[in-house]
Amino acid sequence: MKNGNEYVTDSFHFETHAIISGEDIVVHYGSESGAGTDIAKESTGAIEGKGYIDKDGNPITLSEVSNIYMVVKWWDNF
Repeated sequence: MKNGNEYVTDSFHFETHAIISGEDIVVHYGSESGAGTDIAKESTGAIEGKGYIDKDGNPITLSEVSNIYMVVKWWDNF
């Protein structure tokens, strides 16, 4: 982005993914909007509720999670 507003946008969307037992699962997502939103200063919140369970109905363990990543999309308004 130009002019030092590298992380400023009017809206953005994010998805947090986890690879659990080889399956890519969206575990958290959200969107924010508002003129001049600084993505670098926005919180993505927290995941609430019960944990994830495996195919046998047991809570997953950390060893079953091979990767966690986030996809962030924002829209420039020039």
